[in-house]
Amino acid sequence: MKVLIADDEKKVAQLIYKIVDWEQWGLEVIGVVNDGTLAVEMIRTEEPDIVITDIRMPGLNGIDLIRETKKEGKQIYFVIISGYSEFKYAQQALKLGVEDYLLKPVKKKDLAAVLDRIVGKRNVQEADARQKETIQRELLQTREQAGNNFLQALIANRGEGMQMENRIFTGGCFRILTARVYTTAMQYEESKEAFLHILSKVQALLGERLKSGCRELVSTVWKNELVCLLNGDDLETVEYEQVFAQMQTELSGIQMICPGAKVLFGIGKPLHGLEGVTQSLDRIHLSLIGRFQMVHQGIFWEKGPGGEVDITGILTSQLRRELNTCIEAMDSAGVQQVIAEAAQKMSKRLSEYGLIQKTYLDLVNLFLFGIRKYGGAFQSSEELEEGIQRVYRFRDLMNWLGEQCAEGINQVKRKRRTVSRSRLSVRRSIFQSIVVSP
Repeated sequence: MKVLIADDEKKVAQLIYKIVDWEQWGLEVIGVVNDGTLAVEMIRTEEPDIVITDIRMPGLNGIDLIRETKKEGKQIYFVIISGYSEFKYAQQALKLGVEDYLLKPVKKKDLAAVLDRIVGKRNVQEADARQKETIQRELLQTREQAGNNFLQALIANRGEGMQMENRIFTGGCFRILTARVYTTAMQYEESKEAFLHILSKVQALLGERLKSGCRELVSTVWKNELVCLLNGDDLETVEYEQVFAQMQTELSGIQMICPGAKVLFGIGKPLHGLEGVTQSLDRIHLSLIGRFQMVHQGIFWEKGPGGEVDITGILTSQLRRELNTCIEAMDSAGVQQVIAEAAQKMSKRLSEYGLIQKTYLDLVNLFLFGIRKYGGAFQSSEELEEGIQRVYRFRDLMNWLGEQCAEGINQVKRKRRTVSRSRLSVRRSIFQSIVVSP
């Protein structure tokens, strides 16, 4: 703590400075002045914690000094020095909230007692402030965790069976925002931890940028995607595109963590209740397919629900039969060729987001159904389905899908060879036991 001494009598000021060992209390005397005006100036520049001041001084007396400082809102422990004839002034000072007063001549034990009280009071105040800060932080963490859990459950259950009236939100409008890291398929498998680190940074940045524009903001990372739920009376006043554009600049350093990675943002439409949250999230995912056209600023607004999608022009009956035939024949190269043919047709219709999504998912489901029918148990079915929300470029996505399906075929073939060798080994053992038996 810093101490300023102000007394127009230089001998008195020096006596106060030398009479005690200030370091005993962890105090530092930053100045000794003999004028009230100089004291005010030093208070403004040096910001002392304790001011020991005489009442009568030239320029500005002690009472006015205290008034001026209090007016500026500074939190200072004042100790006044007075003579018996100045007791009325001392009473005025006490009404202004000074800590104590000392009678002239100042005695060591009296000054030490005052300093003991002030330092003890400061320690108690700091301990109370730390405890209050700890409690507030724990309450905030508890609230954030409750919001995180609520949002995860809302997404996982798609709102079914959940009580929409809750203790987190108090009505108003809602809006979903998302952020996802996209890259090549190969990079995705190698860089999952890096992606989670990037999303954690995005989560912190969004919390800072958007907290002033909404009443509540809860967020969670769900299946490698940051999902934020905003709540407030008017969510239209937030400049979302400006916020995200600034964040794109701040996130430019992610290229050092994962070269080629891109963070894309989705913005949902305002909702008047929680019931439509998961549907809004689905439509944001659909809008993000627009990245395949490669003409965007990294920000995608939720589009309205589309109509029925007809994919028979791409996944024709013939193409479906060819895929099943290749699976039955365990022809991994053939499966890749069929997927490549579908990709060629899809590439001409990238502006039809619903068609691209449905065709991709149908291809995945056709393959999974076929491979299971012939003894395959493809372990990464969920990753295949979510590939469309992970890989940045359309060509990379379809090449990756072809490679994954081919590997699924090869897994079945290896499993069959292993079973075949095992059966042959058993037969040989049985034959040998028959031959050598008496």
